Amino acid sequence: MTGFGTARGPSPWGTLEVAIRTLNHRCLDVSCHWPRGWPSLDPRVRDRVAARLVRGRVEVSVVAQELETARRSVRVNAAVLRRYWQQLTQIQQEIGSSVAFSVADLLVLPEVVSVDETPPEEDALWEALAPLVDAALDQVERMRRVEGTRLWQETAARLDAVEAALGRLREQGGQWARLHQQRLEQRLAGLLAGSALITEGRRLLEDEAFRQRLAQEVAIAADKADVSEELDRLAEHVAHMRQLAAEPAPGRRMEFLLREMDRELSTATAKVAQAEAVHRLIELRAEVERMREQIANFE
Repeated sequence: MTGFGTARGPSPWGTLEVAIRTLNHRCLDVSCHWPRGWPSLDPRVRDRVAARLVRGRVEVSVVAQELETARRSVRVNAAVLRRYWQQLTQIQQEIGSSVAFSVADLLVLPEVVSVDETPPEEDALWEALAPLVDAALDQVERMRRVEGTRLWQETAARLDAVEAALGRLREQGGQWARLHQQRLEQRLAGLLAGSALITEGRRLLEDEAFRQRLAQEVAIAADKADVSEELDRLAEHVAHMRQLAAEPAPGRRMEFLLREMDRELSTATAKVAQAEAVHRLIELRAEVERMREQIANFE
């Protein structure tokens, strides 16, 4: 889920500002951006973020507004400056030049001025930075909770629609099974009656043992087309989804359940022979896929 938070505070190195931005991502991926010359505190920041967030691409940026004067010192190399002065004065005398120059003109020459940077000590820096990271994470979590609530409301509405569709499919499941059985019986009877051996076919149809065996095979074929078990498992998955909504960081487990729901729907679609049932199951698969896209944003 997306989120953003900032926090500012004083430190021996100037005013520090921490900005944390999160984007949707399947796993937790943390990247940090520090001022130039600072020690890397990436491991500590990653541990801090991992203690609060489970998923998402997290970008942590640290800015020190008064850092330049706090940790930089300027040093003038007097020996090098005097050497430049002597050399230029000697050259002027040799060529008879009267062009004036000043110390300021020499400061831009190589090795005259150097800037020494003193990076902050890691433990002291983390002591000042950790509370700011926590404060920014607080804002991120609040923003993500608001988004998560909205996403779950949309997902819950889709679950209600799936549950209602499962109820309708279950009510008509027995009817579809009977229709499938009748079609099989009619097809077999037509094949026997239309065969070259019409007399033999009629004899078989009149034979009680054959008719019992035929009825048994038709019943087995119709049973294979029964999707009541798949519908029951789908209903259990829907109920489990609602239970997970009350638990922390349910995103990955919800994704697993939705994959299982899609698998059950795929099996049911392959089993049924009624066009109406196939169309409804395909619509349910599309609804589950839409939920999978939403759940990918969950913590």
